[in-house]
Amino acid sequence: MSRKVFGQNRGGGSNYQRQMGTRAVLVPGSSEADAEAARRTEYKRRKQLEGEALDEKFQFQVWDYKTQGATPRRGWVLNMIPTTVQVTDDSSISCEKSALDLYCFDPDGCNFKATVVYSPYFYVMPAPSNNILYDDPHNANYRNTIISHLQRKYEPMGLQHVEVMYRQDLDMINHLAPTCKGRLMFKLVFFTVQQLMDVRRDIQPIIEKNKARIDTAVHTFQPQHGNTTSSPGDILSSLVDIREYDVSYVNRVCIDLNVRAGTWYTITPTPDHSITLTDSNNTKRAEPSVLAFDLECTKAPLKFPDAAVDEIFMISYMVNGKGFLIISRSV
Repeated sequence: MSRKVFGQNRGGGSNYQRQMGTRAVLVPGSSEADAEAARRTEYKRRKQLEGEALDEKFQFQVWDYKTQGATPRRGWVLNMIPTTVQVTDDSSISCEKSALDLYCFDPDGCNFKATVVYSPYFYVMPAPSNNILYDDPHNANYRNTIISHLQRKYEPMGLQHVEVMYRQDLDMINHLAPTCKGRLMFKLVFFTVQQLMDVRRDIQPIIEKNKARIDTAVHTFQPQHGNTTSSPGDILSSLVDIREYDVSYVNRVCIDLNVRAGTWYTITPTPDHSITLTDSNNTKRAEPSVLAFDLECTKAPLKFPDAAVDEIFMISYMVNGKGFLIISRSV
């Protein structure tokens, strides 16, 4: 299983947040978009190689099913980083999936890294009038029509599947009623975060237009039995809200799978290139080595320090509770 890691932009991103792509070669006559995509892929590949070299430097052994089988290992999670992995299904088809690298150490103090694969998603919500009759066949026909259209439109962009969900919405007048199942929503599940962002950029302007239109007139798409002649624009015109599209991938995995840093887990690799986390314990304290430091430097009045002209005159740091001070005598 090869690894890719996605991260922030070049300007402010961490070296840990990286993503590997296949090595790209520019083909003469390719479009400007293809050339830009090739440059991004090459940049991600370089960042991934740098990250792997850094992991090896700190001796983080990869703990996965390919190398260790289903052998469980006790580990204390000290950090987590978004990543993508290349996985192969039963039909020998390879695809890229978003995942989370968990950096851990075991009770003996040995470092290792395990990867949990999890699909990102967001919700789209139809107009409230489509949530009245939950079990009516008319409503079921509506749901199936929306799902079918979303899959046809967005599967080429990376949509994995669509699920019908009911979620509690405090804006509903009867949300406390025992018979209220919640707000009808469509859960759009993707292979990678980049695919989620691409689809979000496409569907969000449509939803914003629908919101503006509904502010002035109620117009929703409700197909009758056997009605398949409605245009795609009419179908998406009933979507009036998008939810949880801005939840970061790290937060999404931690919330849904109850993953917490500073917690002991029994980590067991699985054949689907992921892991299971069991027997959590956040009361037993681990004993990691901790390095904390602070830099003091010169600067102009009312200005931030400038690396081109200002100098560091003091570095204070502590290692496992022991403090040290380094002072420059030349400043």
